[in-house]
Amino acid sequence: MKRSIALVCSLILMMSLFCGSAKAATYASDYLDAYDASLSTGSRSGQLSLSFCAYASDSMTSLGISSIAVYTAGGSYVKTISGSTSNGLLAAYSSGHRGAYSISVTPGQEYYLRLTFVARDSYSGDSKSYPTNTAMAAR
Repeated sequence: MKRSIALVCSLILMMSLFCGSAKAATYASDYLDAYDASLSTGSRSGQLSLSFCAYASDSMTSLGISSIAVYTAGGSYVKTISGSTSNGLLAAYSSGHRGAYSISVTPGQEYYLRLTFVARDSYSGDSKSYPTNTAMAAR
């Protein structure tokens, strides 16, 4: 009995070590420390609401979301939105950026987004693709 418990504990420990390193590799970057986003139903008809954050290892000349590709829940491409400092998707000279962005689509349909997070300094940069959850546009 003790041997079985020890074996199960060892297996759980080994699995947790491998799972943790897989997640770290997903977010590992010389520039992007962490990034995340969540999609929800907006407050107006035909609106989706995106909340996001991006953190860099140091102050970046450009940090945040460089592009948003909008897809229906079935996978059909709808449109692409370019990120900029003027629309709030990108921040300049920052090591952290949080924000919200509203997207206009067809009311009552479900969508997901494929975001491109970016961090650039004067020497180089890095970008990571990130798919959001699915959400229904407000009716």
